[in-house]
Amino acid sequence: MYLAEVARLSPPGMASAATGGALAVTFLGVVLGPVLFAALSGATGSYRAGYAALVLPALLCCAGLLLRRGVRPA
Repeated sequence: MYLAEVARLSPPGMASAATGGALAVTFLGVVLGPVLFAALSGATGSYRAGYAALVLPALLCCAGLLLRRGVRPA
């Protein structure tokens, strides 16, 4: 569904570039996420900081979705 929506919203003839870019950003998080989590947890000596760093972006995304509830794209 995610890639189908990215392709649908892309300019004509640019679906492959748009989905490729979306996947690059997605998998960058997959590659860097564990490394950053380990570095933050190791620097503080606790997993608490690593998990707190994961919660912050999730909360920001939830807040953004709640604020945009009912807003429909053109």
